[in-house]
Amino acid sequence: MKTINPKFLTTKEIQKCLDGYILQKIKPQNKELNRFITSNISFFRRYKIKNIFRKLFLKRQKDVSRVDKEYTQVWSTKQYPGSPDTKGGSYHYWNDEYFILEGWASKRVHLLLFSKVIEATKPKNYIEIGSGNGVMLMMLSLLHPNVNFVGLELTQAGVNAAKNLQKLDKLPDEIIKFIPRTIKEPKAFKKVKFIQGNACNIPFNNNHFDFVSTSLALEQMAAIQNKVLEEIIRISKGYIGLLEPFKDFNVSKLQKIYTSARDYLSLTTNDIEKHNDIKVISKFSDYPQKLIRGTAYLLAKKIMVNLDK
Repeated sequence: MKTINPKFLTTKEIQKCLDGYILQKIKPQNKELNRFITSNISFFRRYKIKNIFRKLFLKRQKDVSRVDKEYTQVWSTKQYPGSPDTKGGSYHYWNDEYFILEGWASKRVHLLLFSKVIEATKPKNYIEIGSGNGVMLMMLSLLHPNVNFVGLELTQAGVNAAKNLQKLDKLPDEIIKFIPRTIKEPKAFKKVKFIQGNACNIPFNNNHFDFVSTSLALEQMAAIQNKVLEEIIRISKGYIGLLEPFKDFNVSKLQKIYTSARDYLSLTTNDIEKHNDIKVISKFSDYPQKLIRGTAYLLAKKIMVNLDK
């Protein structure tokens, strides 16, 4: 295994990833920026109150069935780089700068991050929990064709979207252009395995995967987060990489009220470190962040005591 750089990405690499994807640079005193912050704080404060009412009096929880329903609608649209369904921009900040990034631009940095971690950890097999429409996994497969990639997705719509892309002779040009590194095998995306399933009961044996990953998936699993984390640790025999909106990386007033109102993940990175079965190697957040919601990438390694456990 290569020595793992706790920073993962350099400033230069991130800047190169963003080339052509910055729609507008914003000054901190910009009136529209400040209006966006204040209006969203107000909106999500009201949203939170309504959410509390729905929970207490209407018994509407953000459970698995609700997430399934919401994301069935999401994955029924074309959610990938260059698609009309992902057009538009969102406020981000990084490196003491504010800017509006186009569509999936921040995911381009995430993709480079995941690829470099794969290079360092050298897994033979890799599973993403909450793989959505599979686009991120398929792009990774083009960069790392010798890795056996698996995607576990709650919604059948997400699995269907992934398999429909796999029927194409090649991935759409917009997706190919989006990949920030040299492609090694253009047809490797056809080998990625996608299965529909619940993260509370992952259909694989103990200690099965060299690498278990989530990317903005645990954020939707607050009601079952501890059980899912147990499952992630159970099926891992190597590394665990979590890119999520951990509570300790959402500290601004806007981020706190947004993540709370949306019932996002309530775990901190310190909560992850309390698990005796894993050792946290690194926490990394020095990359473009949405103004409304922060994330961090946590890399951990499973402590293997008994392979027959």
